[in-house]
Amino acid sequence: MRDYAKISPSFWTGETGRRLRGLGPECQLLALYLITCHHATMLGLYYLPRAYIMADTGLSIEGATEALQSLSEAGFCSYDAPSEWVFVVEMARFQVLKDGEPLKAGDNRILGINREYRSMPSNVFLLPFYEKYRVMFHLTEPRGGSPSEAPPKPLRSQEQEQEQEHGDNDGREKGVGASPSLEDVRLAYNSLCPSLVPSMEISPSSVRWIAVKKVLGKYALHERGPLGFLEALFARAEASDLIANRDGKWRGVPAGLDWLLDENNYIRVLEGFYDNGKNRLSAVSGSGAHGRRSAESGKCTPSHTDATTAAFCARD
Repeated sequence: MRDYAKISPSFWTGETGRRLRGLGPECQLLALYLITCHHATMLGLYYLPRAYIMADTGLSIEGATEALQSLSEAGFCSYDAPSEWVFVVEMARFQVLKDGEPLKAGDNRILGINREYRSMPSNVFLLPFYEKYRVMFHLTEPRGGSPSEAPPKPLRSQEQEQEQEHGDNDGREKGVGASPSLEDVRLAYNSLCPSLVPSMEISPSSVRWIAVKKVLGKYALHERGPLGFLEALFARAEASDLIANRDGKWRGVPAGLDWLLDENNYIRVLEGFYDNGKNRLSAVSGSGAHGRRSAESGKCTPSHTDATTAAFCARD
């Protein structure tokens, strides 16, 4: 997660700013959010489910969808609904470069930008990003692999999506794809969970790799494939202030890849148990028995909790 973002006063008064103002206040709000939200990267290419937009801005699903569509049509960003990735087209130029001038050979930032680009999970915007910034950032190798090669489709409202599901659900194929490697999983985790304990090189014979293979096998038929399942898990964990310990209430071993691969934990993450504003926990232990009350705070401290324990904890 970035500590800050660059915002020029011209955001409000420049040519782009005036065009955004003409799109309406919801589009202005979303444009500012795309540049400054804690999910964003300096490259302007990142995973952003509409649920995050709704939670952080207060926009409805219809408002978020319509604003994204308007910003896409205006060329401010592109959004791929199936993968839930966004590309804020000019963001890297304003966040990284000074006065729009390309980086000079030997600039230390070139290595970091190439490393970040290489480590990104596959998405439809990798090649467009390379084509736009390869000269400015001295990008060394294009990437174009993606589970969804087609251009982003127009966004639909929740009602339209439900109607489409009723009509097409029987004939829709699940995206399976090839099983990702351990390195794919590790890079996806490190890219999407910068606030959690980083994952170093892992031996294929390690206990962690066994846990990864178990998850990949179990979710091989997931709609977005097994890696897509894990990417959604990683993104949701990173968004949780509790799991990332941004609120200082996590206790015990810091959360990392091992913790997320535990079935008891990742199910609770995806169910929203650790979402901001939805839990009332004062502390979480990374290991141990079922929920207990913290002697210091009197609050419930769950670990591998069941539904009964969770309901009990929610009363605190």
